[in-house]
Amino acid sequence: MRLPVEIVDQIMANLLERKDLAAAALVSRACHRSATPLLYRDIEIEDSLYHNDTRIMPARGARKRTSLPQMASVVSTLHGNPFVCSFVSSIGHQLCIADAHVDPLQRQLWEMALITMRLQLQEIIDRNGFSRVTQLRLLNPDVEFAEILLKGLLPQIEVLHIASSFVRYLPFDGSLPSNIKELQVQFFPELFRIPGSAPFGDGWQAARAEYNSADGIMHSHFNSFLSSSSSLQILRISGTKELHAILADVALPSLDTLEIGPVFNRVIDLTVAGLSSFIDRHPSISRLALRNLPAETDTVLSLPPESRSSIRQLISCVDEIPSDYYSFLDQFEGLDTFKLQRDIVVGGILQDELLELVKHLQRDGPGIKNLALPMPSHISGWTLTDGQLGVPGTSLEHFGRAFREYLPTVEVFGISQIGRYSDIRAEFPFRDADTGLKADWARSFAGHPHLKRLAIKTPFLPNFRESHAVRRDAIDDLAKVFSDLPALQKFVFYESFDNQAIEVEILRGETTTGRERAVDSAEVDAEFFDPFFQTGWEKS
Repeated sequence: MRLPVEIVDQIMANLLERKDLAAAALVSRACHRSATPLLYRDIEIEDSLYHNDTRIMPARGARKRTSLPQMASVVSTLHGNPFVCSFVSSIGHQLCIADAHVDPLQRQLWEMALITMRLQLQEIIDRNGFSRVTQLRLLNPDVEFAEILLKGLLPQIEVLHIASSFVRYLPFDGSLPSNIKELQVQFFPELFRIPGSAPFGDGWQAARAEYNSADGIMHSHFNSFLSSSSSLQILRISGTKELHAILADVALPSLDTLEIGPVFNRVIDLTVAGLSSFIDRHPSISRLALRNLPAETDTVLSLPPESRSSIRQLISCVDEIPSDYYSFLDQFEGLDTFKLQRDIVVGGILQDELLELVKHLQRDGPGIKNLALPMPSHISGWTLTDGQLGVPGTSLEHFGRAFREYLPTVEVFGISQIGRYSDIRAEFPFRDADTGLKADWARSFAGHPHLKRLAIKTPFLPNFRESHAVRRDAIDDLAKVFSDLPALQKFVFYESFDNQAIEVEILRGETTTGRERAVDSAEVDAEFFDPFFQTGWEKS
C-alpha cells in the first residue's frame, strides 16, 4: 500500500473492533505501523476460574501454548515485547472466581499462572514499560495484581476506577504521590466471605467485629489518600457505609464533580451531615449526583450560599420522593440541568408530585435547559385498566401546561419510565384514526418556545416489518404532529427493552416531512438521561 501515512492512519482510526485492527495489522507494513498503537492502546487483563474449566497451562518444555488463559496470554505478550508496551495508555484488570468448588489441580495450575503473571507485570513496570499509561480500571481485581499496578503506576495515573471488596488491602495510605483527576470507587461488601459458624452465631459476630475494626482502618487510609489527591476533579463513591468518615476533613481545591451512589448506612444522619460539610468545603462543585439522598432524616442536606449558585447540574435518583425534597430543590439557584429517576417503576411518581416538582424547578435568570423526568404511573399506564385509558391524555395536557409555564427555557428533555399507554397499537402505522396517543404527547408540549430535542423511552414507532412506503408515511405523520413545537429539530423514540433508538428529524418547508435514522442507545442515554443512571457503577 502506497497511500500517504495520514490516510492509512485515518482508515485505521475508523476500525472500532479489536479483531478488525488485528486483521488490518497483517495487511502491510504501513497498516501494521498504524494499527498496532490502536490495537494495544487499551489493554484488558481479565480471566475467570469456573468449575469444570478445561483450560490448561503448557507442559514444561512445550514450544507451543495450546490453551492459555486470556489473562496469561496478554501479560506474556506485553512482557516479551517492550515495543508494544510503549503504546499502552489504559489498563483494565478483572478477576472472577465464579465457583469455589473448582478442581484442586485446576486451581493449583491457575494460581501458578497468576504467580508467573505477577512477576512478569512487576518486571514490565520496573523497566518503565508502561510509561504512557494514565488510566487504570480494577474490577474485583487480584489483590497482588492491583497492588503491583498501583505502587508502580499511581504517580502517573489520571483516571482510576476501582470496584472491589478488598479496597482495605490496597496501598491507600497517602504514602504514594497522586496526580489523579478522576476517581471512581465502589466498595463491595465482604461480610459474605467471613468463614466460621452459622450466621449471627458467636463466631460470626466476632469475625464481624474484627471486620468492622479493619473497615475503620481502611476508611482512614482512604481518607489519607483523598487528602493527597489535590488534582482531583471528579469523585465518585458508592457502597460504603462510612461516607462521612471518608470525606471528613478532605479538601480538594480542583473538585468539579461529586457523585454519590447508594450508601448502606442505617445512621443516615451521619451521611447527610458529612455530605453537607463536604459540600460546604468545596464551593467549586458544579455537578452533584445523588442516589437515595436526601432521605427522611432529622438532618437537612443543606447547601452553603456559595454552592447554591455554583452547582449547575443536579442528578437525583430516589425510591420515593421525600417530604423535604422540594425544600431541598429550592436551595439550588443556578441549575441549568436537572435529571430525576425513580428506582421503583411500578407505582411511579404521582401526578401531583410531578406538577409540584415542576413548580420548584422554576428558576430566575437563564433557567433549566437540560431536563429528564419520569412520568406518573397513570400516564405511563402501568396501573390502568382498559377502561381507564382515556385518563393519560388529560394528565399529559396538565403536565404540558405546567411545563410551558414554569420551564420555558428547557432545550433538551428526556422522558423516562413510559409503559403501557404508549405501547398501545404501536405496531400499526400512524393514520388519522390511530394517531391519538402520539398526538397527545405532541399536543402536550405544543407551543413550548425553546424545546429543541426530545427523547421518550418507549416502543413508539410502527413495526419494523412494515413496508418502506408505510413506514415513510408514518415518519412524515410523526414529523407533522410534532411540528407544533416551533424550535423542535429532532425527537427520539427509545425502546429500552430491546435497546432500539430511532431519531426523527423534522424537515420544515412547504410541506413538513420527517427523516429517520437509527441511533446508538448509549448516545441517547448520554444526551438525554445520564451516565449516572445507565452505567451501573452506582449499583452494588
